[in-house]
Amino acid sequence: MRIEVWEMGNMGKLLVKLITFFLVIYVVAALLPAVRITFSYALVTTLLIAGLDWIADRLLLPHLRNVVASATDGLSAFLILWIADLFAPNSAVTFTYLLLVGVIIAGFEFMFHRSLFKIENYDRKGA
Repeated sequence: MRIEVWEMGNMGKLLVKLITFFLVIYVVAALLPAVRITFSYALVTTLLIAGLDWIADRLLLPHLRNVVASATDGLSAFLILWIADLFAPNSAVTFTYLLLVGVIIAGFEFMFHRSLFKIENYDRKGA
C-alpha cells in the first residue's frame, strides 16, 4: 500500500517533515556516542530545519532541479545544527553527526520531492 503524499495538504506535508527530521536528529545522536544533545535542542532544530526547508521548497523547488533543492535542504540542516550547537551549552555534536544528518535529510528530501509529483521525468524538467 503506497501512501499518497501529494494528496495531503501543506500542513500534512510539513507534519511528515517534522516527524522525520526529529527522528533523524534524535536517533543519529543516540547512535553516536560522542554526540550529546537535549530534547529541546532536537525539537528547536527540527522546527527551524523543517520551517526553512518548507519555505525553500516553495521558493526554490519550482525553479531548480530536485537534486539541487535536496542538496540545499541537506546543507541547511548541517548549518542549522552546527549554529545551534554554538548556542546550546548542553550539547556536543561532531562533524560526523552533522554530515550524517545532512546527508540523510538530503536523501529524504530527494525521495519526498519525487513522491510529491506524479511526473515520471521530474528530474529532467524540474518542478
